[in-house]
Amino acid sequence: MEDQAFINRCVAVLDTAGMGEHNVYIYWFRIDYGCWIDAEEVVNAGGLSDYLESLGMEPADVAELMTQDWDCQDAEGLASHCLHKYGSFDWKALEELLEVDCEPEVLAAGLACEIAPEEIQDRYMGSWDCDEDMAMEQWEEGGQLEAIPASARGYIDWQAVARDMELNGEFVRSGTCYFRNC
Repeated sequence: MEDQAFINRCVAVLDTAGMGEHNVYIYWFRIDYGCWIDAEEVVNAGGLSDYLESLGMEPADVAELMTQDWDCQDAEGLASHCLHKYGSFDWKALEELLEVDCEPEVLAAGLACEIAPEEIQDRYMGSWDCDEDMAMEQWEEGGQLEAIPASARGYIDWQAVARDMELNGEFVRSGTCYFRNC
């Protein structure tokens, strides 16, 4: 009976967990229960135990729950970059990602390109709808377009220029975000 009371107390508190932009699904085997929680709130609270206490779970219940088997089974947003095999989750890595000073979509795109988080902002070139627009703007900003007479500029095959830039390894992209390939 005490075991069922423990399970009921834990589930009641876990049902109050909030969701946000960066969520993780945690499953506790002891109580046979899983839920989505805001991973950023866990980081801000100082860890999962402190987060559970901030939700109102009794410290003794938190201690008991945390000694049992549990794992992270899924993640969304930036948290998805911190979920590893076999249900492990790197809370410290998420904390570091949340401290990176750039737009979340740029950060996610940079991580998708396997760029180190601390390099993403410096390597970010911009966002374009197509490779041709990126190539033309890069030539314009780099001064190459000035060297070509205005009457000849309409004959430039921007798709070929963009393809050559990519083949030369000048950039990588994820979606509409482009990064210098250093």
